[in-house]
Amino acid sequence: MDWQAQTAAHRLLETGQITVIIHDNASVHKSYLARQQHQRWQQQGLYVFFLPPYSPQMNRIEDVHQRFGLFHRAQIRQHQLRDDLRSHSKI
Repeated sequence: MDWQAQTAAHRLLETGQITVIIHDNASVHKSYLARQQHQRWQQQGLYVFFLPPYSPQMNRIEDVHQRFGLFHRAQIRQHQLRDDLRSHSKI
């Protein structure tokens, strides 16, 4: 995230605006090494916030995973049905 902090620092100098990043609660985002950088990043105009511990409705990737899972399961069922029909047909 150092490149994001550098971009945020440039933006802060140019426009006076801060940059906000909202992370999910993946362990990599909350690691000790990442937490050590938060104060330095804030000085560069980069603020890091986290979603509540379990909030799939606020995390768009959860919706994508759900839709993909539904589609994938439908495809599997369709192939299983086709295979069942072939194995039971006399053709």
